[in-house]
Amino acid sequence: MGNTLGQLIHEKRLNERLTQEGLAELTGVSKWTVINWEADKRVPLATTLLKIAEALNTDVNYLLGVKTNDLMNEMLALPVLSDKDISANQQQTFAFIAKDSSMYRWGIQADARVIISGAETPRDMDIVLVSYKGQFALRKIHFLQNEDIELLSSDGTTVTISAEEASAKSFLIHGKAVWVITEPHHGI
Repeated sequence: MGNTLGQLIHEKRLNERLTQEGLAELTGVSKWTVINWEADKRVPLATTLLKIAEALNTDVNYLLGVKTNDLMNEMLALPVLSDKDISANQQQTFAFIAKDSSMYRWGIQADARVIISGAETPRDMDIVLVSYKGQFALRKIHFLQNEDIELLSSDGTTVTISAEEASAKSFLIHGKAVWVITEPHHGI
């Protein structure tokens, strides 16, 4: 695999079964301009680079040799919602910033970006975002046989929500934690 812009354009053009003339036509330049790009004798203008990427069914990052992690980019692009932004029947996927380290044993540090799926139904012992009497928290959820709910934090704190409270509007499960993005902590 090539690593210069010209090599990447050449390789991608061949993969797309385009001739140099075909790429030239799609990007509004001459065949000789394409030949010079592929020989690394000329560099396309930024506006033309967008046209090249579109014609080659790729993105500019690929042509520039930038390695991207699509999943991470998607996760970082999700809206970060605060307590006041979260609705009772949130069905979208969103990010929530962990307020404390009460979930550290389960990999969620304070200030971690936690990806919450409002559309997924939580199962027993999943980590969820809940609100109880107006307070939001990330907790591990345990569904008891008597329909009560236990909310667990990694420091051993357990809060039991009765079945009656669980069905009231004072307690809501806003979604299941599906991903955690955190900064590494250095030192001991």
